[in-house]
Amino acid sequence: MLADTASIGVNRGLLTFNAEGNNIRESLFYSRVIHFPRMGISGVTIGRGYDIGSRSQQEVFVDLTRAGIAPAQAQAISLGVGLKGKQADDFVKRNRNRIGEITEQQQVNLFNSTYPVYERRAEAVYNAKTAHIEGRAAWKDLHPAIRDVLVDVVYQGYKGVTTMPAAAKNDIDYFIQFIKSSELITDEKNRNRIEHLELNRGRSGK
Repeated sequence: MLADTASIGVNRGLLTFNAEGNNIRESLFYSRVIHFPRMGISGVTIGRGYDIGSRSQQEVFVDLTRAGIAPAQAQAISLGVGLKGKQADDFVKRNRNRIGEITEQQQVNLFNSTYPVYERRAEAVYNAKTAHIEGRAAWKDLHPAIRDVLVDVVYQGYKGVTTMPAAAKNDIDYFIQFIKSSELITDEKNRNRIEHLELNRGRSGK
């Protein structure tokens, strides 16, 4: 999947960045305004997957201003904390135009500061869900494309009960077949995990 121009400057997690919205103003998935993903128990979201439904107002304000968003705009966005489902949707409809857009750079800054949190969370989930597997690959030894997918799964909100053990074999072909036969296949059109694994077979590095 080709990255849009908004991805320039993304440090890690391009798979997730590209899956969490687009840069097309007319699209339902335009991410530089507050939006409501309309799936599960999502909350008000800004940027590429920064969901404020379960965050504190102070946390949101700090994260947004650190990303370069003006305090007044960050404050207005932070008023949507704790809202989920229809309440989040209503907040977006009432406030999207008034709050306005964040810039491409602010969106990238926010993602770059948020993604490492999910990397650590994914590692913890992987270690917990695979602790019983003899000969499992250590997190740091997993193929980097497999790690990307595991972080993406956690970023999306899944618990990884079956995904993490499947990844423990550290076998891209096996992991692709797992995705094809699991609930993850329903997300494939938008997440492009299989394509990411295929295209990054030769990638190395920690």
